[in-house]
Amino acid sequence: MDPWLIGALSFIAFLTLLFLGMPVAFAMGLTGIIGYGLVGGWPHTQVMVGMIPWDKVTMYSLTVVPLFVLMGTLTFHAGFGRDIYHSARQWVGHFPGGLAQATVVGNAIFAAATGSSVAATATFSKIAVPEMRRHGYDPGLATGSVAAGGTMAAMIPPSIAMVLYGMITEQSIAMMLIAGFLPGLLEAVTYMVQIYIRTRLNPRLGGALPAATWRERLAAIKGVGAVLFLVVCVMGSIYTGIATPTEAGAAGAFGALVLGFATRRLNLRVLWQALIDSTKVVGALFCIVVGAFLFNQMLVISHIPDMSTLFIAGLAVPPMVILIGFMILFLILGCFMSGIAIMYLCIPTVYPITIAMGWDPIWFGIIFISVYEIGMITPPFGITLFAAKAAIGDISMETIIRGIGWFLVCDMVRVALLIAFPQIALFLPSTMR
Repeated sequence: MDPWLIGALSFIAFLTLLFLGMPVAFAMGLTGIIGYGLVGGWPHTQVMVGMIPWDKVTMYSLTVVPLFVLMGTLTFHAGFGRDIYHSARQWVGHFPGGLAQATVVGNAIFAAATGSSVAATATFSKIAVPEMRRHGYDPGLATGSVAAGGTMAAMIPPSIAMVLYGMITEQSIAMMLIAGFLPGLLEAVTYMVQIYIRTRLNPRLGGALPAATWRERLAAIKGVGAVLFLVVCVMGSIYTGIATPTEAGAAGAFGALVLGFATRRLNLRVLWQALIDSTKVVGALFCIVVGAFLFNQMLVISHIPDMSTLFIAGLAVPPMVILIGFMILFLILGCFMSGIAIMYLCIPTVYPITIAMGWDPIWFGIIFISVYEIGMITPPFGITLFAAKAAIGDISMETIIRGIGWFLVCDMVRVALLIAFPQIALFLPSTMR
């Protein structure tokens, strides 16, 4: 049997196992091992299976992941989300739809401190949604701003997705992280403009609060000043080259620990729970990493990436058509799979094609992460939809899905702007070179 046919059948088997409910890491690993054995022989497969888990999990570039995860879980368990939301409310609450605006701003700041979409969505579902409901906000707008706002953690640094993309494509992780700053800011602005326009045209969706005084606004900043200082130090050290992402992640995790105990928000019991949660998240991510590399080794030996590159590069169509095709593929997969799994499944095959097309790999990574974010609020998988539902409880999933409609439109507009103006993603990294 031809190697490419074995590779194709292995891919079909992977999707079948996935739809049958097998965890994605094990589905990738199992089909990868069997497919590799059929193509390369079982003695070589035993060597491959013995080497990959150790080689890939102990890569230096991957050490930043547990550090950023720990920084995020410490910030989450210390309960800084409430202070961040209060501060954002003081500054933007007087705009039309002010509480929804504050939710977006708060999510952006919280994303920069945690890098976790699930944590951001769960936090603001418990803090912001009850407040918006108390002020008579439309349930769809309330839940939509929370679910969509939570996805910004995938784009705004420190982003675990950015780190993994940089590792897979062997791009500078520091440049990937910095490249996400302006697109993340653009995402927050487009969400806020959309909320402003809709609530201005239809005040029943959500009204404005009385304007806070400048003294109240400055006092609110003091409440989150330490968190903002920590974020600026971490990302500033990466941007200026003072520290590597791993060193910055270690400093960020230590800073979050010190900050939590200094403000008496952390104790030994809460710290233990944060460590347990971090271990679970990192363990799940590393299982996906191992399974994905086993699967990708099978794809490489079956020559599917090489054949795909030659075929697509030889198509007599404009590069934009190919890019749109990739985006559609990512969107479809995002309806059924996690973004991390899609990344490890698709990027090793798609990346050589992006190079053949002459696209900047940093820019393409930002495009991919943007589509990755859309997948997080796209049913039926949409992880932030489920996080919002689990945290809120008494609002139906139909209401939450209805609420993200206009936010999806904003995401599409943002992707179009990133395609039309690549410098949005590439300007800050270019200043690092």
